[in-house]
Amino acid sequence: MSGVKTVARKDFEKLVRQALEQQGFKVEVNPKAADVGVDLTAFHEARNERLVIRLKYQGGKPLPGSVVLRDAWDLRAAQEYLAGTHAVLVTDGTPTQLARELAEKAGVSLVDRVMLAVIAKAAPPQVDSSSQRKADTPTQSPNGEHPTDAGASSSSQAEKPRHEQLREQLVTTPCGFESFRQFEEVGAEIISFLFRPHLGAPRVQTVSDDALDRRDAVYKIGHGSVFWDSVKTECRTRFLVAEFKNSCESPNQTDVESLAQYLWGDGLRSFGLLCTRKPPSASAVKARRRAWTKDKVLIVFLDDSDLLEMLALKGNSDDPSALLDTKIDDFLSAVNA
Repeated sequence: MSGVKTVARKDFEKLVRQALEQQGFKVEVNPKAADVGVDLTAFHEARNERLVIRLKYQGGKPLPGSVVLRDAWDLRAAQEYLAGTHAVLVTDGTPTQLARELAEKAGVSLVDRVMLAVIAKAAPPQVDSSSQRKADTPTQSPNGEHPTDAGASSSSQAEKPRHEQLREQLVTTPCGFESFRQFEEVGAEIISFLFRPHLGAPRVQTVSDDALDRRDAVYKIGHGSVFWDSVKTECRTRFLVAEFKNSCESPNQTDVESLAQYLWGDGLRSFGLLCTRKPPSASAVKARRRAWTKDKVLIVFLDDSDLLEMLALKGNSDDPSALLDTKIDDFLSAVNA
């Protein structure tokens, strides 16, 4: 577009951050955002608005409608997951008219290169935001709170590698009903972190269309992973359903049947993870076998030790899906007709 300079990739995020700050937004430190493919979150206190933002660098080229379609489901899910008020897709390119229409239909705000160019032209000289934050404001901790001098450990926690943060959150979450929500939250964060970008942002505690059933977390399975592509093909599924049980006892038959009722082949929801604090009981193992032989829905058990092992694999730049693959092989090789 005439008169509009192409933004360099290295300057793209910097320019977006500057635009947000000019409009009164504060860019947040939110470790959960990266787990679900979100580049930035920003909060405007006076307007009580939280933006969930994905950046699409196009090198000045047009942004096609297909990109908007692919990102819309994931971005809206991330908006719900991160308690955002708006889902925003920012591009340095020029969206096609169809892309604009699809974004509007999907409820996603689209910011293009023309708006960025206007912001850049009007922008005052920029101060190094990292040094200014250190001097003027406290670092934001992962739970969204600002630590005081007495709580400096919060900032050190934010500096830990993500797999270590999640490991600590898991081992310090007590079992039992009183902390079931805490376990659901950390469990969903762990699954998102382990398998991004091949799993989309989870739809947490979604309700079925008959308003009777609830699911803890439903992930859309993407493309490009040998393991997840095989799951989609072999299980005839587009989604992963993860359920989190925080009982201090081993999961039983009822726990398996609770997840199995949400898995439905005709809805292409045939693969589930049952995340628990302890390994499964004998009745749970039998119920899992029945779910497979009767309804062809596949359930994988993951207890604390499994989640910790996968976090260690991820932290070592290894593939955590290897553990899931092994568990599936062990189960299927032992199933009899």
